[in-house]
Amino acid sequence: GDLPQEHARQLTLIWEEATPCFRTHPSELELTAGVELTLRRPPTPLYAIPDVIFAFDGLRCLEVSCHPVAALPAAVGRMKSLKRLVLVSLYLQEIPDEVCDLPYLEQILACCCNIQRIPARMHTCAKMWRLFLDGNMLRELPDPMPGQLEGLKLSGNRLEVLPDSIGDCWRTHDILAYGNALTRIPDSVGRLENLRHLMLHGNRLVSLPESVGQIRGLETLLVHDNFLEAVPEAVADLQRLEWLYVYNNRLRELPRGLTRRGPSLRRRPAG
Repeated sequence: GDLPQEHARQLTLIWEEATPCFRTHPSELELTAGVELTLRRPPTPLYAIPDVIFAFDGLRCLEVSCHPVAALPAAVGRMKSLKRLVLVSLYLQEIPDEVCDLPYLEQILACCCNIQRIPARMHTCAKMWRLFLDGNMLRELPDPMPGQLEGLKLSGNRLEVLPDSIGDCWRTHDILAYGNALTRIPDSVGRLENLRHLMLHGNRLVSLPESVGQIRGLETLLVHDNFLEAVPEAVADLQRLEWLYVYNNRLRELPRGLTRRGPSLRRRPAG
């Protein structure tokens, strides 16, 4: 599509500064002002991402925010240097499969975009360590997931289950999956030895797997506003656990060991 004038000036500046390097060392375009391109909240809205942008294969970061853009073109797969893709408050329905062709892609932050589908082969993104997909319309996640994930944010979707392969994401520190429709959590979460924060509040959980008690580094467990009838006894043995929220469930009792924890457990509201 045509590029509005204010965007054209920005892109022209990037092009003019990048051109001398690009002529002699095309692979070094990322060393110039062409490293990042942000299209955010302009006077003139973009309804499509201009094709010319995808010719900048030296870009490392592409951010498109707060535009009525309805699709991320397959041409994004040509941006072979891209490491960070930021899509915020757009009108997308999916993330195209071609993002999995980006060999250096490390981060996808696609939030509040109405996304219903992400690529089934997302696990082939070998360098992916951050995946933020909060505020979309996802009903399911690919299985397997990228194995190098450190941060996974899925809040505010329509997910009913998390994939069993999530237990293979051994680097993961944070799983934020609150505000979904989750009815169960896979036993495999017990293998996440580096997990620090597990936030599952505002779902439809009736139970937690006993394996939660195996996550020795867990510091935060938020499971309030569910339908839990019990909390696994082993949760009381999590020595690093500081924040436990279990209110607004169907609990009749808490693990007995919690009363022996004393001040090391900072919050334990129940109900």
